[in-house]
Amino acid sequence: FTADAGRPLEVTGLHGLGLVAADLVLVAYANAPCGTALPAAELGGEGISFPSTDGVSFRWTPFARGAGGLYQACWCRKAAGVTDCRRHSNFAVKAGDVILQGPLLGIARTCRSGEACEIPLDWSEKLQAVPEGLLSVAVACSSGAHDRGSAMVEGFPGGPAEGNATFEWPVLSAPAGVHKLCWCSMPGCSGPEDQVAFEIGELEIEGPYANHQFSCLEGRICTAAPLTGLRLQDGDRLRLSDSAGGQIAPCGDNSSSSSVISLQSQGCGTYLDACTFVWPEALMASIQPGTYGLCWCRHGSSSCQEAAHFTTNVGELTVVSAAGYQ
Repeated sequence: FTADAGRPLEVTGLHGLGLVAADLVLVAYANAPCGTALPAAELGGEGISFPSTDGVSFRWTPFARGAGGLYQACWCRKAAGVTDCRRHSNFAVKAGDVILQGPLLGIARTCRSGEACEIPLDWSEKLQAVPEGLLSVAVACSSGAHDRGSAMVEGFPGGPAEGNATFEWPVLSAPAGVHKLCWCSMPGCSGPEDQVAFEIGELEIEGPYANHQFSCLEGRICTAAPLTGLRLQDGDRLRLSDSAGGQIAPCGDNSSSSSVISLQSQGCGTYLDACTFVWPEALMASIQPGTYGLCWCRHGSSSCQEAAHFTTNVGELTVVSAAGYQ
């Protein structure tokens, strides 16, 4: 029997003699014989199916959120004074094997903000073929995760990625953080009623954190520190982003009327995972009072000289009017 991970588990077409309604099947790990093998509770129903309606088909609830690979189906029939089919030891008859089509669980991957991201999944050698799936990065793997809802982490171009063994995104604009990897077997992975995306591991994004707030005085040397994140490095740069209409332009957008780029970051990791960015007085001379977006570029990924290189929004810088200051 085969089944898709993340979906309600169903086993149909059981063959035998004298099979009747109300028979039960336990889905168990394949490392011991039926009767001693422990139930695979993560596949639904604490491992035990609903009573069969016809003796040959069985179903579990709610979802088979287990590691892909080989399991076994163990059969039981209730008999007064003999067994109530409530313990795994009651399921002593092997009815067949169950291959759950899905990735292994507990993976840990790392990507960098400002660079392309490639995530290979791990698979059981018991699978005959790697199924096609959809992978998303989310705060939590929950309903609507593949519908680009509130659970999705921003900064992954195109949203969820389609793939088989490996999933890819172009240059990330997501800030630093640790997020959930949510996988779904295709087709049928999108829409507000989606409940089949389930957690298979975590993704750590290296780079600056979001939502920094700094302020500087008009026309003076400007220092933004500490800008914190995960495994930051010296040599990165920040670019101020605004627009003629006062609306802050998105990072990576060349429509901003400001193009002032900081000096290379310094002091990263000297005392904590944080950096110092400086704009000399000569650069700040042309910057008017107001609020500007801060767009970050990773040293080494590009020249950090064009707007398109600054893809990651890390917060805002407020330039305060010098009027009234000596």
